Amino acid sequence: MIDNEIKHCRICQSQGAPYAYTPAMSDAPPGALLKCPNCGQVWKSRFEHTPLSMAGEVAIRGFSIQHAALVMDQLPETVAHAAGVRVLDVGCWDGAVLADFPASWVRHGIEPHSGAARMAAERGLTVFSASLESAPLAAAGYDVVVLLDVLEHLEDPLAALKILSASLAPGGYLVALTGNATSFAARFFKGYWYYCNYPEHIAFFSPASLRQGLNASGLNLVRLTRCRHHSASLSVTLKRILRRLRARPAKGEDALPLPVATLDLVMLAASRILRGRDHLLVLAQKPGDATLL
Repeated sequence: MIDNEIKHCRICQSQGAPYAYTPAMSDAPPGALLKCPNCGQVWKSRFEHTPLSMAGEVAIRGFSIQHAALVMDQLPETVAHAAGVRVLDVGCWDGAVLADFPASWVRHGIEPHSGAARMAAERGLTVFSASLESAPLAAAGYDVVVLLDVLEHLEDPLAALKILSASLAPGGYLVALTGNATSFAARFFKGYWYYCNYPEHIAFFSPASLRQGLNASGLNLVRLTRCRHHSASLSVTLKRILRRLRARPAKGEDALPLPVATLDLVMLAASRILRGRDHLLVLAQKPGDATLL
């Protein structure tokens, strides 16, 4: 179903202004994007709540496409090399990243897709097959919280950040990776930016909106890095584009619907090839003295 129009920014509550339209797809009409004049957050004014089956079967999509090293490199060495660190991976999929953290860590994950959660549990990990809102998270129960390619999926990212902040122990760290709505590709292509055209992507952060969201959640920004996503190589990009041209892609990672117009397809492909550093990698910390680290 399609929700009522979301007119106000979910980060600062300012009235959104018309920004752009995503192109018409083979199975979806054009979609309006709004932009916050205050913090620069961009969001889909209407979006469809799709079933978890959109994520595809685990065997089709494959394993997690990030690496624990991405997180470990962000953390202070005193944390990365400590034993007994309690880590929570939100949206852990099949648990590949979570399993890659040190075996001496206490590794928990949240994954609403039942098939992926089952595979993660088979790795010997503790995984909550639930939404973030319903997961049994203990207050101050974690030293590190990880959100890799997750924030853009959340209808209310500020509410999610507040939940995760409460689950962090004093001095704990949050590491997040998400798209950058102020990158060259995002500003130049706007509604044609490939990142906006994944149907499950609904929230697009600017550095300012991310900083404001963290502050409102009781977290201090330690470092914000503009970076290229792991899938930004030209060879990976061209392979994905060719797959979409040859046949309808399988559900999952490549489930970007095909646009109705050829020009729209060209624009979407160009936005992926010229994407540059269109992601934000964030390290934030909860105030207070660390109790376990």
